[in-house]
Formats: sequence, C-alpha cells, structure tokens
Amino acid sequence: MKSNFTYDLLIIGGGISAWVFASNYLKTSNTKKIALIEVGRKI
Repeated sequence: MKSNFTYDLLIIGGGISAWVFASNYLKTSNTKKIALIEVGRKI
C-alpha cells in the first residue's frame, strides 16, 4: 500500500511544548496541515 501525504509542517515529539507550538502556529498561520509524530506515548 502506497500513500502520499502532504503537510505544511511536521512536528516530531508530542510533548506539551509541541502541542503549544502547534496551537500557536495554527492561530497565526494560514496553513492548516500539520503532522505531529509521537512514538513513545499516547497522544
């Protein structure tokens, strides 16, 4: 299975600082496609 995904921003790590950054980024940016990658914890 091959999938192509396109994002405007990729955030690696799902800690609180990543969530705050993503929230602020969405409030101030025209882009709406963000991928947040976390391996070790459930988000």
